[in-house]
Amino acid sequence: MGMTGLEALGPRWGQNHGGTGLLSYSANTRGDFWTLRWRFGIRLLCFRTDGGVLTLLGLHSNMCPTVFPLRVGRRVFVATISELKDQYDNLDHRVQIRDYSAIDPGCLLAFENEFPEQETLVQLDTDEFTAVCPWTGQPDYGALDISYVPGLSCIELKSLKYYLMSYRSVGIVQESAANRILNDLVALCHPRRMKITLDYRVRGGIHTVVSVNYDAPGS
Repeated sequence: MGMTGLEALGPRWGQNHGGTGLLSYSANTRGDFWTLRWRFGIRLLCFRTDGGVLTLLGLHSNMCPTVFPLRVGRRVFVATISELKDQYDNLDHRVQIRDYSAIDPGCLLAFENEFPEQETLVQLDTDEFTAVCPWTGQPDYGALDISYVPGLSCIELKSLKYYLMSYRSVGIVQESAANRILNDLVALCHPRRMKITLDYRVRGGIHTVVSVNYDAPGS
C-alpha cells in the first residue's frame, strides 16, 4: 500500500477533526494491520480489503468512528472469525514449556558460616522470580522471600540468582515452586530453620501467597 493512498486519508481526517492530519504510517508483514500516527498521538487502525477498497473498521475509543473508503493497489488478507479462533487456539503451542529437569540446583554454592554458634538471621528477597503456567505457558511473576538461620554454611548469592533464573520457562504451579526451592536450599546449606514465601501477582482476580517452613531436627 503506497503513501499516496494513505495521504488521501490524512487530509480528509484533518478536514473533519480540527486540522489534524496523518504524520506517518507502518504495517505488519501481512499488511492487515496499519499503525497511523496522527498529531495527537499513536492509534492502531484495522483495515479490511474488499475488491481493493480499504475500509476503516476499528478506532480508539476517543476517536470518532468515521468510515473512510480508500482505493489501493493490493489486497490485504484478514482472517475471518472462525479462522482467527483456530489461530488463537494454536497460540499455546508456540510457547515452550520446560519440565522440572530444567531447574538447576547444581549451580548452587555455599560458603562456610564462620559463626555457627550465633543465631544469625539471613533474609533474602527478589521481586523478579518468574516461571510459567504448566497448562497454558503463560508467565507467572512473583516476589520471593527467603529467611533462614544458617548452620555450618550460608547460601552464595550469585549462584542463587542463576538457580532462580533456571525457573523462567519451567511449567510449575506456585505451591510446587515454593516447596522445590525450599528443598533445594535445605539440601545445599542444612540450615537450622528456613522459611520460603512466594507471592505471585494477581491472576484471574485472585492473589495467592505460599509459605513453607523447615526446622532442623532437634532445633
